[in-house]
Amino acid sequence: MIPTEIIRVLQRIDIGSLSVRKTVSRELSQLDEKTLLTLPEIVERALGVDHPELAKALHRLAVLYHSRDNMEKAEFLYRRALDTAERAFSEPNMEWGLMMNNFGRALYDQKKFTEAEVIYKQAINLLRLAIGPKHRKLATPLSNLGNLYRDQNQWELAESMYQSSIVIMVEALGPLHPRVVRAREKLAAVKLRNPGISSWPHL
Repeated sequence: MIPTEIIRVLQRIDIGSLSVRKTVSRELSQLDEKTLLTLPEIVERALGVDHPELAKALHRLAVLYHSRDNMEKAEFLYRRALDTAERAFSEPNMEWGLMMNNFGRALYDQKKFTEAEVIYKQAINLLRLAIGPKHRKLATPLSNLGNLYRDQNQWELAESMYQSSIVIMVEALGPLHPRVVRAREKLAAVKLRNPGISSWPHL
């Protein structure tokens, strides 16, 4: 039997933004570490090793540790979640794509740029197949990949990713949304750093 209090809390973790709200953090703090870490085994015994809910539970637990900057546990759980997802999901879906993107972010946060690039690209491909090329959820992994290229001084690639992300966000949120404004600021900063700026139009 899966403890209902753990399920209730994990379901409220925002896998789309790697955030754990204060109320959720407070509830999680009341659960002991051993209980949290045994959750995957509890779910596995209840539902089986190839069940989609196991992949989702592992994903949310990974996001929890990621939000706490416990990268060793987060990376381990992301890898388990993705391994389970490959067996559990019969076709691409948004959960799987977001899982891949969050794992890429965990690698990026540890400066494992080579693997992070591969994972981000896989996340983008998964999400395109699952939800289409213009869905707003694609904006984040595109921007994340842009950040990775920016940090490696690959200005043209960073600019391309940011542009693609902005196009999606403008369509979904409108040109004046704060996320769009921040994205344009990042794009402008990349263009200023690029040696070929003289050939680019003013933003």
